[in-house]
Amino acid sequence: MICMKTVFVNTNIEKKALLLQSLCNLLDKKILIVNTEEKSRQIEYALGVEDFCVYDNLDVLSKVVDYKKAMVEVKSKIYIIPSSIKPEKFTPEKEDYIKLLDELEDFDMVIFTTNVGIKYDEEIVWGDFEEADSEKKFQILDSTSKLNKNFKYIGKIEFTDDLKKKINSYTEETDSKIEEIIDNYLNEKEIKLGFFDRIFRR
Repeated sequence: MICMKTVFVNTNIEKKALLLQSLCNLLDKKILIVNTEEKSRQIEYALGVEDFCVYDNLDVLSKVVDYKKAMVEVKSKIYIIPSSIKPEKFTPEKEDYIKLLDELEDFDMVIFTTNVGIKYDEEIVWGDFEEADSEKKFQILDSTSKLNKNFKYIGKIEFTDDLKKKINSYTEETDSKIEEIIDNYLNEKEIKLGFFDRIFRR
């Protein structure tokens, strides 16, 4: 029986890196990030562990190594299974991820960075992206995106140059607006759209 929470962070790679960095700083839970991006270590770089990656998610899914050998510690109680630089070495199926989840019951939260086809407990979208199969859906807007009626709106923020700088290296300093949005997510607090956002549904 899987008792942990599965979460899909659904946005572009840079925003994912920032959200994951912020979640790592703010959550006091045992977390495993399964980085299923291909040919990119942007997330590992933002978490400060890019130099410690030996094995990757495909090594785990293809049974080359156990997940415990592949995962890298970000900080106390928070780990990542790195992305694969060579995605052609194995093509995982949905069932491979389900089998992996069966081994991860000790974690409070397992976060995926791409849609691997399973049903998630929660999905966090920043911007406009195709929604996944998830029980609870949360959306962060920016000036270019529109509200999806299937999602709970938890905040609006632009991905500024200052925020981009935060993912150039690991930092435990979290932007106050991001912190407020994550707090809304954790408390499942839906906020009201502003006047112009209501007019344009964004």
